[in-house]
Amino acid sequence: MKYPDYKKPKTKGMLVPYINEERTAVHFGGNQANIAREIETETPELLIKLLKLLDGKNNLEFVSKSMNVPYEEIREVIDVLYESGVISENDASQYNFSDDEVEIYTRNIGFYEWLDVKPIYYNYWELQNKLKTSTVLLLGAGGTGSIAAKQLARLGVGNIILVDKDVVEKSNLNRQDFDYCDLGLKKVEAVAKYVKRANPFVKVLTVEKFIKSEKDILEITDKFSPQIVISCIDKPDNINDILCKFTKKTHIPWIMGGYASTIMNHAIFYHNSESYMSILNNTTYNIFEGKALLDNINNWKWDNSIISPISTISGAISVFYCFAFLSGIVDLKPSKLIHLDFYNISDLENFMFCI
Repeated sequence: MKYPDYKKPKTKGMLVPYINEERTAVHFGGNQANIAREIETETPELLIKLLKLLDGKNNLEFVSKSMNVPYEEIREVIDVLYESGVISENDASQYNFSDDEVEIYTRNIGFYEWLDVKPIYYNYWELQNKLKTSTVLLLGAGGTGSIAAKQLARLGVGNIILVDKDVVEKSNLNRQDFDYCDLGLKKVEAVAKYVKRANPFVKVLTVEKFIKSEKDILEITDKFSPQIVISCIDKPDNINDILCKFTKKTHIPWIMGGYASTIMNHAIFYHNSESYMSILNNTTYNIFEGKALLDNINNWKWDNSIISPISTISGAISVFYCFAFLSGIVDLKPSKLIHLDFYNISDLENFMFCI
């Protein structure tokens, strides 16, 4: 492992280190699964003392003298702390952020620190800069897309490509992120306006287009070179097939996010992972009720009935998938369809499952 050039390391305070009950280790990260970890030591009190000295103001020479421990031994312990993902040195000046941006993203930095257990980063402004220089293609500016666009902006994704050709209608206002005064406006224009209000430091490019084929997506990606696509559209009916073929050809992954009633489904697909239709054929189509539903869904005329909390959550989950992919600090398993049903929010067995 390559170690950083330590200057003035700081303990990730939000991990709240404490000595475990057996007094054989220092515990970090509370009780959160896959976040909590321990560093074993015969002298946990000394380790706690060291962690307190690592406050972002003291260099290793000062720490060594304060603890009366040789520098080389302190350095070895610091390496262990780094390997365990419990220290950092955050310096925004290494990147091109304005003072306003630094204030906007400060809470992001602490969040990244919490999640990065591997660790991948040491200065978490590096991650924020990665988001700033990223481009995300967002298909759809409606129920999921209008929410996702603003979430991407608050996250600090620097370049957002919005694709839609619809205009804002009254029936959109119960769940989509528009105001009454937006009626009649093109959705991409209205969303772009709100995104820039939320974060004036991101770029929003709009494409007035209905996606009908793989060629339509390729024309956009050839022009803007996104790192990932978030799909927030359900038309044409074979849009998921179109996107899987697109990803296999371009190696640009895509995120599926959508809902129906209280149910929402999310997944990320890579060029070499199982396709959405393959998942359905191997799961839903093997169940009579599932096959009957999908085979008959187009035989009935119905509107997608939905309320704002569902569409808002769906858009936010889609953006978290995007963040996980761009940052690399959350392990994503491609082609794993996460199914949430908020009707069963108090029934864990039926609230969530993965296929």
